Amino acid sequence: MTEQPVNQELERIIRQYDPFYTQVWNQLTAVQQRALAIVRAESGLNLQSQQVIRAFEKGSATMRRSLKALVARDISREEETQARVHY
Repeated sequence: MTEQPVNQELERIIRQYDPFYTQVWNQLTAVQQRALAIVRAESGLNLQSQQVIRAFEKGSATMRRSLKALVARDISREEETQARVHY
């Protein structure tokens, strides 16, 4: 079996759900969109570090509020393992 059928099915699924995720994305504030992009870029770890806060270009309180909003909207979830928070 080649990758082509798998890739075709993946493309079909992406096209099918694109309107839903586009709507969810558009309902987020610009700050929440930025926070979500950073969650993805940082694999959900160390989101309160100075390096991440600098990349976020907002304060740590704004990052916390944005993360709470993403969790409240069921876009992300917060998990704690081995005393580390992961989104």
